[in-house]
Amino acid sequence: MSGEEKIKSAVELALEKTAGMKVTPEDVAAFQDKKLRDRARGLAAKFMDGQKRSSDLEKELSQTDREEREQFRATLSEELFSFVQLGADCARPLEGLEAIAGGERKAHLKKLEALIETYQAEYSKAEEKRTSNLLDSLKKGGISGSAVLPNLRDDEEWLKTSENLRSTREPELNELRALLLKSSP
Repeated sequence: MSGEEKIKSAVELALEKTAGMKVTPEDVAAFQDKKLRDRARGLAAKFMDGQKRSSDLEKELSQTDREEREQFRATLSEELFSFVQLGADCARPLEGLEAIAGGERKAHLKKLEALIETYQAEYSKAEEKRTSNLLDSLKKGGISGSAVLPNLRDDEEWLKTSENLRSTREPELNELRALLLKSSP
């Protein structure tokens, strides 16, 4: 038996095994959904890694079939939004979201950017205040100098304060996420 015949035989065996199987419309839809989700996930990952530009996101979206375009936009938005976190550098995912946003989504993105800026300002102000208070306490204890820097990661009061700041803004972030993902293009 030659190599071609072995391959042909394997293909024939596979066809025989699947001959009685039927593919339902639900199976096709599930496969298409998974394919679209995997494509969006891969594109978002490449974008976040710097391998793709925002114009690539727009191009990919415009080349998507009309029937799938909104689902692809929503899925890609979800993937990019997963990188938006309070206290993290959100410039890149926001850039991607901006590139694929349209209609009322742009207004929601502006609110999201404002929320992140507000949170960052509140966080920085609270951090400076706590650092100053700790430095004052250390100075009263006879410890001072330019090399003295309090470790906020081990300060219980700072940990509570930073968690309060985050938990105060988190519901607003989640609300904007929901609006962004369900709004029209």
